[in-house]
Amino acid sequence: MSGGVAQRDELRGAVGEVDALAVIVLESFDRADWSGADQLLAERTAYALGMIARSAATAASKLDGFHLISVECIKHRQGA
Repeated sequence: MSGGVAQRDELRGAVGEVDALAVIVLESFDRADWSGADQLLAERTAYALGMIARSAATAASKLDGFHLISVECIKHRQGA
């Protein structure tokens, strides 16, 4: 496996971990009982967790798009 491919796979794994953690934390927050909490703090926390989850999902999507572009560039260089 080339260095670039290994680095891409490591990056994909790291992005996947962040995405999974964001989903787990957001779901845990959603299930919690926030009835006695400061509602402004709860809303801000929910918003921040949502941003993290969206950012992680976007990073995963961009990484997949980058992979597709890389494959097309390699094919083009090889004359395929």
